[in-house]
Amino acid sequence: LTSVYCIFEIPAMEVITLFQTMKTLSRILYVLIDISAIILAFSIAIWFRFFSGLFDEISGASQLDYYFSTLLIIIPVDLICNFMASLYRKEIETDFFQEIVRLLISHSMSIIILMSLTFLTKEGAHFSRWVIGFFYVFSYFMDVIFRYFFRQALKKQSLSGEKYRVVVL
Repeated sequence: LTSVYCIFEIPAMEVITLFQTMKTLSRILYVLIDISAIILAFSIAIWFRFFSGLFDEISGASQLDYYFSTLLIIIPVDLICNFMASLYRKEIETDFFQEIVRLLISHSMSIIILMSLTFLTKEGAHFSRWVIGFFYVFSYFMDVIFRYFFRQALKKQSLSGEKYRVVVL
């Protein structure tokens, strides 16, 4: 048996355009991952504080619309902090530990800003600090987990993409 190697030639400009498109797509997917992690973590933090039964006082449970309306502030603040921590760079961080450290810095900045806003606004006095604390912990860990699985999917996709460079018949 003999094997024949077929090499597909792709023009250089098309390869560069493809890589730029993939980088842009991965950054957009990272933003969507972060937004979904924020919404899920905030929902779990509210459930944990008001409906889990671990806390006696449930006076803030009647203001759930107020809590979820704060997501309109939390999401942009968190995305800006992620951008400032260089989490949306064109190059994907090869060291996952560095990305975890950047996430910790970003989430710490966003929680400090959120806590400051609760002390500066009149409505912030009614905002549960427990929700903010739970949100900080849950959003950080969910972001790490979601990004880990996304990195694994990208790695799997890139490994399967190498098979298409040379086809053995």
